[in-house]
Amino acid sequence: MNITYVTHTRFPVERAHGKQIAHVCSAMATLGHDVQLIKPSMTCSVTEDPYAYYGVPNNFQIQQIPHFNTSRAWWIPGCLNFVTTMHLYREALRAYLRTTTSDLYYCRSQEVIDPLIETGVPVILELHTLPRRRIARFVKRCNVCACVVCLTTPMRDALVAMGVEEGRVVVEGDAVDLSPFEKKIDPTEAKKAFGLPMDTPIIGYVGSFVTHGDLEKGVGDVIQALSSTEAHGFVVGGPTKWRERYQQQAADLDISSSITFHDPVPASQVPLALAACDICVYPAPKSDHPYFTRDTSPLKLFEYLAAAKPIVAADLPTVRDLLSEDTAMFYQPGNTDALTNVISKLITDPEFAAKLASNGFNLVQNHSWNNRMNRILQGIGQN
Repeated sequence: MNITYVTHTRFPVERAHGKQIAHVCSAMATLGHDVQLIKPSMTCSVTEDPYAYYGVPNNFQIQQIPHFNTSRAWWIPGCLNFVTTMHLYREALRAYLRTTTSDLYYCRSQEVIDPLIETGVPVILELHTLPRRRIARFVKRCNVCACVVCLTTPMRDALVAMGVEEGRVVVEGDAVDLSPFEKKIDPTEAKKAFGLPMDTPIIGYVGSFVTHGDLEKGVGDVIQALSSTEAHGFVVGGPTKWRERYQQQAADLDISSSITFHDPVPASQVPLALAACDICVYPAPKSDHPYFTRDTSPLKLFEYLAAAKPIVAADLPTVRDLLSEDTAMFYQPGNTDALTNVISKLITDPEFAAKLASNGFNLVQNHSWNNRMNRILQGIGQN
């Protein structure tokens, strides 16, 4: 089958959605489909080969659609740059689609859905958040798609409540490339590689520090909890300004020597960074933001599972789609005392920690990108 994935964002891009797009495209190609990724002509700071940058095979094509980029037009107000650029991109996309054919279109943004629907070809819309305006129009679009993929059950429930036909909606969280984790890495060597101590438990967080601009993911709570534990923190990620804030927080708590901060690592180095950890934490603040309560299916959780690490996770409805008491220990989001307690529990009960890690590793075998995309494509009868 010929599948065309259409994105509205830069590619490659530093943010996690670029990694997700790369793996979705590569997985569909691995399943035997001819896959092409269509992207707008917007540049970013990533200059590496995209396949190498994301650690995926060069098994799908990447096509850039030329269009006028209004970010370079001084006469267009900054607040209108994105809206205008997307309008021009959609028009260029319409023209391009008239010159080519595909058996299936795939996208994860409303910004490009209209030109795809207009072709009459089946469309899969993968949702990573839900709109707050123009709901009726959004529902109408969803109800003409062949399939609407929701990352979480809470998102599915909200979508159906809006009026989207339940039979069109499937729940599939994110996934992980299992192959980089197949080679066993000696934890001692991994700790040496990052200059970590050998005689104390390493509590790790590997991932971005914020989302949706400056929405914190809870790394500050991890630092606060570490101030009350006999452990060493290993915090890997960015952006730089947030890393500097957390370094200052550690200094204020007088635990700078007990936390190693590290820049973000490339995809190829994530297994090494996780191998250095004895326990991995997925934190979250106390928040009613939809990202935490409805939308998120964290890539890092799947990586933690693939690395066979004991997990401490904020008890979110979205996280419960993947994890249970058999695969993680939970704490109330934003409760640093509870976070301290569960970390201490895993430190003092290594047998229990090892059981959680083993159960989690077994669980994630069903959540490879290939398995995920196979289920989605089979669900529309196209595989």
